[in-house]
Amino acid sequence: MTEQENQPASIPMWVCGDCGNTEPTKTIICPICNSQNIDIKQSKGYGKIVASTIIRRPSADSLFDEAFCLCVVRMDEQVLISGHYYECRLIEAGTSVRVLGNKHQVPIFTDTLAN
Repeated sequence: MTEQENQPASIPMWVCGDCGNTEPTKTIICPICNSQNIDIKQSKGYGKIVASTIIRRPSADSLFDEAFCLCVVRMDEQVLISGHYYECRLIEAGTSVRVLGNKHQVPIFTDTLAN
């Protein structure tokens, strides 16, 4: 794997220019200070697993048609992001991960040590 392929994909984050609050979803007003001075920044793509679970039977309207590992990741920017782990297995809390890419606008994570 080349070094460029090993670099994590990034996730957009909305950062308040006044108080520094960072949000993982699009926002036009900061929920902390009510400022409209919001900038879009890209995450570095690294974080740690907070929790994970296996979804064996996705709902009927799900874009995912097979079992998957749903995980919550605390990004290095201290924002919680939900996404999927690239393999369908439970991941221990504290495992370092990086963004591999996305599928249906859902971040896909992998171990930082995975090739």
